[in-house]
Amino acid sequence: EYDAALDEAAGMIARAERVFLVGIGNSGSMAEYGARYLSNLGKFALSVTDPFYPITVTPNVTMAAVLLSVSGETKQIIHLAQQLKAKSCGLIGITCSEQNSVAQLSDVVLPYYSTVHRLTAEGYDLTSQLPALYLLEALSRRVYNRMLE
Repeated sequence: EYDAALDEAAGMIARAERVFLVGIGNSGSMAEYGARYLSNLGKFALSVTDPFYPITVTPNVTMAAVLLSVSGETKQIIHLAQQLKAKSCGLIGITCSEQNSVAQLSDVVLPYYSTVHRLTAEGYDLTSQLPALYLLEALSRRVYNRMLE
């Protein structure tokens, strides 16, 4: 079932003319890495790490967005996801659970069920990004294989 979700997400990205990887904080770093990795494989992709950056939409251009959020409840990411969904952008959620707002908004969810670690006094997120990193690379390799077909 998870393998089928990865294939579906790879197909969405491979077919899209514009690909955005969206995240802020640690997830923003993963978005930058994922966009670079996809671009290295020949798929033009951009990272959006500023949730207030306007994403313009050209009519009849297919788009896909990979939403990276540990909690899946970051208000700015949810708002951006709602805007993208309203513009017919395919959404892929990479998050810790399939029971959060980002997952519910996404067309395909790739949950990684990692334990969330935060320093409560400062609110710093120490959750490992290795599962997200692995999923980005696995997804990118599948996109590359689709582009070769």
